[in-house]
Amino acid sequence: MSICTGRDPQANTLLESTLPSVQFALPSICVMEALSALENELKYRRRFENELNLQISQVRRDQTLF
Repeated sequence: MSICTGRDPQANTLLESTLPSVQFALPSICVMEALSALENELKYRRRFENELNLQISQVRRDQTLF
């Protein structure tokens, strides 16, 4: 999950520096859990962005009253 969201700055170094004989394996449950967590994170960010936009609109309206 941290690799997908860019929260682990050293992830690319790890993935790029592995030997050809080294293989990564992820159980499918881990992939599904990561996708679910990523989906929840995206929903949270959209809600946060919408709330910020509402607040910005409110502040702009309030300034026109003065």
